[in-house]
Amino acid sequence: FDLSLGYRNVPGGNRDHGWDDTLLDYVAGLRGLEEWFGGTEWEIAAQWSEQTTDSQSEGELLLPSLQSEIYAGTFDIFAVFGPYGEDEVAAASAATTTSGFNGRHRIAGADAQITFDTLQLDNGPVPVVLGLEYLDEDYRFDLDAQTKAGAFGGGGVAIQDNSGARVVKSLFAETSIPVTGRLEVNLAGRYDDYNDFGTTLNPKVSLSFRPLDSLLLRSSYGTGFKAPELDILHFSPYRTAGSWIDSWQCSQTPEDADGDGRADGGEDELPGGHPCREQWRFDVEEWSANPDLDPEESENFTAGVVWSPSVDSSITLDYYHIQIKEQIWTETPQSMLDLELAQRQAGETGATVGRVTRDASGRVQTLRVSLENIEQAETDGLDLEATYSFGWAPLGQFTTRLLWTHVLSFEQDYPRNELGSQDWAGYVGFPEDRGRLSINWNRGDLAATVVGNYIADQDGGRPWDPDDDHLASFTTWDIQAGYTTPWNGLIAVGARNVFDRDPPRPVSGSDYDMTQYEIHGRVPYLRLEQSF
Repeated sequence: FDLSLGYRNVPGGNRDHGWDDTLLDYVAGLRGLEEWFGGTEWEIAAQWSEQTTDSQSEGELLLPSLQSEIYAGTFDIFAVFGPYGEDEVAAASAATTTSGFNGRHRIAGADAQITFDTLQLDNGPVPVVLGLEYLDEDYRFDLDAQTKAGAFGGGGVAIQDNSGARVVKSLFAETSIPVTGRLEVNLAGRYDDYNDFGTTLNPKVSLSFRPLDSLLLRSSYGTGFKAPELDILHFSPYRTAGSWIDSWQCSQTPEDADGDGRADGGEDELPGGHPCREQWRFDVEEWSANPDLDPEESENFTAGVVWSPSVDSSITLDYYHIQIKEQIWTETPQSMLDLELAQRQAGETGATVGRVTRDASGRVQTLRVSLENIEQAETDGLDLEATYSFGWAPLGQFTTRLLWTHVLSFEQDYPRNELGSQDWAGYVGFPEDRGRLSINWNRGDLAATVVGNYIADQDGGRPWDPDDDHLASFTTWDIQAGYTTPWNGLIAVGARNVFDRDPPRPVSGSDYDMTQYEIHGRVPYLRLEQSF
């Protein structure tokens, strides 16, 4: 009979990964001023950039070599939990080798723009900016032969070389029209031609009205377009390990009487291996690129007010609303299993349903995960900025600045996995409030800055399945002191996170959320600058 085991090559020693990156970036340009149209500014530029990566991973497990050791009887596969004898260590070490890959990413481009005045209205001239851009991008990812043959442990699917290329040609224009002495209209537009996604035209219009010298009202509306990055369109499939609940198998057990794919009383008291208990599965999850992704398209609207009661103070309050259609997101293995459960309960049958393939016993053989476009993402909120400056002759000049963002909503629509529309605002990863307070002081050649950074607390992990992954609020302070030298230089010393605060961990005890927090702790630094 055949026996399949999950094994981590602990007796073979640690794995050691190294990268050697080289970046070449050349930029050249010209700019000038001519007398055309009563005065014209122009500029042109070209860029060529190439980044290469050479990676080596030592200590990788070579599966054919380990299998030979098992057949020869020199490695006891049932003794993998240790303690390891000399024979197991020697055999596992002999089955390790080095893997590697080479990567290359090249960008070549050029741009040009011209600025001049067209009309002369009663309230001033009408300036126009015209420009064009050209971008030629390609990348290649090459692996060694054994990796492409799927010979290394940690993934059962052979990964192949992959590459991609794209050319984008763009035109843009912008103008500002002084309708009256207090009303100004700004118009802009951009046309892009992608060789892989076709053409798109995105306009923007903004208004600014100043009813009083100290008061400015402003608003804008525009659209946007973003094509998927080349790597997420073309990377090769690979398998990895993951932790999840087998929703369909769980629904067949007495512990899930309502058939929702979760144990009715929770999973903590269930024995190991129970399908309703979250556990690690190896060599099952298959991640792949999605060449059929659609580009993201967006609409955005802003409206706000700027009040400057004095030359030393101002308050800005803006409302924003952003809608993204066909947003690209990464599917989760658990969402694919939950979708399979819904499809089977709706009557679908067979070894493969949705993204899940099972063997005759019902065990998951392959769980395919990729990237896809969700129907829509929509968010709105408020941005506040307040500044105040004051001076006191004996001490110098002080400037305080407060930045604050409050998210009113962050909704995403998931019609493809029947989760519907979910509002993430306030949940883990989507704090409702972020703020920054800075206090700057300068007196002659001396200066100092204190900055406070704040991230609000967050409740629950998922709107449709709240859990105890609460994150406490997080505040850090940064400081810097500087001296401007007589030889046109700057000497600055400071520290980020001066009180060495650790980011909050979820109640469940998982790792820090590195998408929100820096985990380096206190970071002192010395900076030297010299201008010529």
